[in-house]
Amino acid sequence: HQRVPFFCPVELREIGAEGARWTSCFSYDLSPEGIFLKTLAPPRVRASVELRIHLTTVRQVLDGTGVVAWANSHGGR
Repeated sequence: HQRVPFFCPVELREIGAEGARWTSCFSYDLSPEGIFLKTLAPPRVRASVELRIHLTTVRQVLDGTGVVAWANSHGGR
């Protein structure tokens, strides 16, 4: 499916992880199959996550859940 640009601040945390804290990140693409996020510390693949998507133009927050399908861990240069 084709992706479209979708730039919003997002908070996420892993469901069921002991001491899980909300992590801030940004969305950058959206498709019918998922939302693509940029974060320095991605959750593990197949982890269930809670999301808070901040729609800044209309000052609303969308709450949802999802499953991490793919992650590209940060690699230092």
